[in-house]
Amino acid sequence: MSILKKLAPAFMVLLVFVSSLMTACIMTFQKSDIPSEDVLPVIATADTAEDTQRHVFHSGALKGVWIPYFAVSDGEPLGEYEFMRRYDELLDTVAANGINAVFVHVRAHCDAAYMSEIFPPMDIYKMHETIREYDPLKYMVEAAHNRGIEFHAWINPYRIDTLDEAKNNIAVTQYLSSSDIIEYDGMAYIDPESERGRKLITEGAAEIARNYDVDGIHMDDYFYPYVEDDAENTEDCGESLTLRQWRCENVNRLVKELYDTVKSIDSEMLFGVSPQGNYENDLEIGADVCAWCEGGYVDYIAPQIYFNSENPVCPFEETANFWCDMAHTTGVKIYPGLALYKVGTDADGGTWYSDGIIESQEKYLQNKSDGVILYSVEELY
Repeated sequence: MSILKKLAPAFMVLLVFVSSLMTACIMTFQKSDIPSEDVLPVIATADTAEDTQRHVFHSGALKGVWIPYFAVSDGEPLGEYEFMRRYDELLDTVAANGINAVFVHVRAHCDAAYMSEIFPPMDIYKMHETIREYDPLKYMVEAAHNRGIEFHAWINPYRIDTLDEAKNNIAVTQYLSSSDIIEYDGMAYIDPESERGRKLITEGAAEIARNYDVDGIHMDDYFYPYVEDDAENTEDCGESLTLRQWRCENVNRLVKELYDTVKSIDSEMLFGVSPQGNYENDLEIGADVCAWCEGGYVDYIAPQIYFNSENPVCPFEETANFWCDMAHTTGVKIYPGLALYKVGTDADGGTWYSDGIIESQEKYLQNKSDGVILYSVEELY
């Protein structure tokens, strides 16, 4: 009994400590109306975790293909076995066509085709917020590498979804406020000006780079969702900047931060961007690709030169020369994107019916570029 009496004061101190700790935890998880800048989980970098990357890089010219999320599924959620079967079919077709790199959609609408602590799972995979049955990205990377194919994780950084879907996206509701979002034509986008938005995007890229053996992080052509003529005069650009310059500076910050983030985790991992093929359009929506090349913010560019020789605004040869000159002048690699999806269709006034357009474009680029990327895998069948 005397021992219990001696322990009683210590026991009371312990109770008070535990009670205080529980109160602190409860207060920590109360959600404020405006998210904190530090609310995102901390993603380990090369300074805090061992680098386990095992890259598979192509030799010679790159021949790549984009694999959009909807090429894997017909819209219905896939169980693990069906997903693996369909993805293996895609890769077998890719390999049979001599392709040595795939650019696979892993985040299309502020969602994730992988185990994420930040973004909700993609609807097409049978993954739930509380029970994630399998990890698509882990399998996709391993299956590509087993075939000697380079794997790039393709993200849409700014695009969220329709306005209704955006309101239900846990990444948006947990980490962003209404001031971090642009609404345009029924869709929601992360505002490129938003510091909180940039942090969400860069931490998302860090999550992929840290946890998966991807060979690169790949960003596509979604920047500001409208051109200058469509813009409302509500954006504060300051007295010294035009709207175009102001937008480009906002996007430049993200591109640099993404590059620095990827390299801090794995210096050998690649980071590249695929802008529109019309450079004037790029500048209007905030994509100053030349600044990225000159500043060393990208390892490569993949401009979408989805034009043929008969295009009146951007004829293929002239456009290809412009982009290749930009890359060569700045020492950045270039993999032009070619419009495989237009071949044999009535696109551009029916000028894509001729056979061999893509082959002739590849031949033209042979001594000008470092390779090509085809859009998309669906047209390889």
